Parts: sequence; structure tokens; C-alpha cells
Amino acid sequence: MSARSRLSSAFDGLGAHTGIATALVVFALLGFLLIIQSKQDTLLWTGRHAVGSETNGLVSFAVHGQRYTFVPNPNTSDNRSRVDVYYDKADPFTARLDSTWSRALDAAFVGFPLLLAGGVLGLGAWRRARRRTVPARADDAFGTGLDPDFVRRQLDQLRRPR
Repeated sequence: MSARSRLSSAFDGLGAHTGIATALVVFALLGFLLIIQSKQDTLLWTGRHAVGSETNGLVSFAVHGQRYTFVPNPNTSDNRSRVDVYYDKADPFTARLDSTWSRALDAAFVGFPLLLAGGVLGLGAWRRARRRTVPARADDAFGTGLDPDFVRRQLDQLRRPR
């Protein structure tokens, strides 16, 4: 049995759950691509860490004895003396202050749709398994017995004296 047939048999009977989960995975993939396209967001995940200091709205940090200074985003500046800085090894002038909120938002933008897709697939698998194990009611099942009207007519014919 090929890998494709095993994969298709795993998703067989999930119905709309597969489509919803696929849409959520595509949304998470687009979010991931959006994050890696942004140079500033990528620095938080792949950049080198340095400890710097902020004074009068300027952040300065040292890399191998060389001092670098940059102006952070004015919305994030709160005049802290010690700050965490992430920079690109090839170009330390492109630096960014560490932002827990930005990291959490990036992780949620990718992770939440993936978790939701897993939950949707889990719900579909649970419903499929439940459908397979719940016995069908006799009224709903075709071919489980004779029609009661037919049985009554046949018994009436057999009981009728000749």
C-alpha cells in the first residue's frame, strides 16, 4: 500500500472537517510567510542577542568590542537602562529591541490556527469512530428483517382454512 493511499484512508470519512483543517493550515502558513518576510520580526527569532543600554531615546550595544547605536521605535521606548537587543550578524545596524508581545503575537498567529486545525481533525476522527461503533437502529436499517405488513399477510394466509 502506497503512502498516498494510507494518507487518503486516514482522512476518509472526515467530510468537511478536512476542508476546514486545510484552510486553517493554509492560514497558518500564510502567517508564517508574513512573519519571515518582515526583517524586524525575523530578527526576534533568528537574530543574535546582545545586552544594551537605553539613554535619552538611543539604544547602544556592543558586538565584539564595536559599539552600535540605533533609535528604537518610539512606541516601545520607556527609558530603561538595560535592554535586550536582537541584531543581524551580517549587519548589526539593523537591530531591534526584544518584544514579548510581538513574539507572543507571532507565535499565536501561526500556532493557534495549527492547534485549531488539529482540534478540528480530532473532532472529525472522533465523530467518524463514533459513527462506526454506534449500532444502527432497526427502523433505519434496510434489509435487517421482513416488512411487518408482509409477515402479517403471510401468517393470515397460512392460518386461513382451505
